[in-house]
Amino acid sequence: MNTEKIQLTFKGKLEVLMVAQITRIFGTYNINIIDLQMDNINYDSGSLIVIFNASSTTDEIDSFWNEIKQISKDLHLEYSNKYLT
Repeated sequence: MNTEKIQLTFKGKLEVLMVAQITRIFGTYNINIIDLQMDNINYDSGSLIVIFNASSTTDEIDSFWNEIKQISKDLHLEYSNKYLT
């Protein structure tokens, strides 16, 4: 199981409802949101940064990343992630 902290960043035209859709995914898995930062919501250059750790199994994490990829595509957002030390 992976318990490292991960920073996931979404960029693009973010709206409040989109933020709710994204954060709903975290509740589906055994993932703990540590910090959530939003900037310029409802503007073309909005960003959402989620710092989290996960204690899910590898299969669950794979499913989580697949959902993140799909929702980013559906909502026309860019996303990136990095592991924090």
